[in-house]
Amino acid sequence: MWIQQVLVPDHLAGNGLVYQINDVEYIITSNNLWTNPLVQQLKQTMIYNLSKNLPEWIISDLPSLSETKKNKLVVIVNKFQGRYDGKAIISGNWMIKYQKFFIKRNFNFILPQYKDGYDELVNTLSLGWQKVSNQISIELIKLKNLN
Repeated sequence: MWIQQVLVPDHLAGNGLVYQINDVEYIITSNNLWTNPLVQQLKQTMIYNLSKNLPEWIISDLPSLSETKKNKLVVIVNKFQGRYDGKAIISGNWMIKYQKFFIKRNFNFILPQYKDGYDELVNTLSLGWQKVSNQISIELIKLKNLN
């Protein structure tokens, strides 16, 4: 499976963590920064999670010649942020092209943070991204079983 792209909107593409401070205002942190651009981290974590969930599959961000026409995954992330009410929000959609099948699903996870702070928010966002990976893994297993 080739993870062709993980796309994020411009406000998530930098190194700052996005935090929603009320119903309409957002800030991007300047003190608590991602080590690498978020899109790179999300893609690498997706590869790791899918590889762990699907050990018989080859998951990569580099296409093999046979997979460019058959098996692709694109993930579009709309929200990946903390929120003023102590929740982490992860939403978007993903699309799989697997052999002759095409599937598209939305995801929307609102996860509670059990403690305050940057570390807890990052851990909660990580759990949410793992839920997205699990959702994709389940669909890939279903698709494989259709053949």
